Amino acid sequence: MRKLHGPGAARRTGGFTTMEMLVVVAILAIVTVASFPEIRNTLETRALEGAARDIHSAFQSAKLRAVMDKVACRVRFSVSGNTTWYITEEMLTPNTWTAAPKAVLKSLPNKLTVTLSLPSTKDVVFDPTGCVTNYDSTKNTVVVSSAKLSNLSQPANRTIRWYAGGSIQYVKS
Repeated sequence: MRKLHGPGAARRTGGFTTMEMLVVVAILAIVTVASFPEIRNTLETRALEGAARDIHSAFQSAKLRAVMDKVACRVRFSVSGNTTWYITEEMLTPNTWTAAPKAVLKSLPNKLTVTLSLPSTKDVVFDPTGCVTNYDSTKNTVVVSSAKLSNLSQPANRTIRWYAGGSIQYVKS
């Protein structure tokens, strides 16, 4: 009779050897390190897009609320240090502004640069027809920028522009 397994014979029972595991971990580490700049770039782009889209949404929401509720609505901005804040408000009684229902005071990430070109009142007011009551063609933009994306020669500016008739434009540059 023949012995299939001797005392010194090793039998493989499945699974991975330590060497195979080390090779896989090394490959994963190399891929992760190589893709890290791209991941950071994607996160920066998402932060820029998210901030600009939130502002665009606030303008759209204020315009819609003004038309639907037949009241004046505004998006009011304020700057404190490096932080830019904004909120949607409505005027239910003359000359008295209150936060619109479900409106939240929002701030933009400090890592982004915000350039406000607003009317002197630091707000954009929509009347019950959806038109901008305090329109000024030289002061009608909010630009959100990323220095990191600019250094990488990628589109680093998001511009939100509004017009007298109430239309709102979003431009990526």
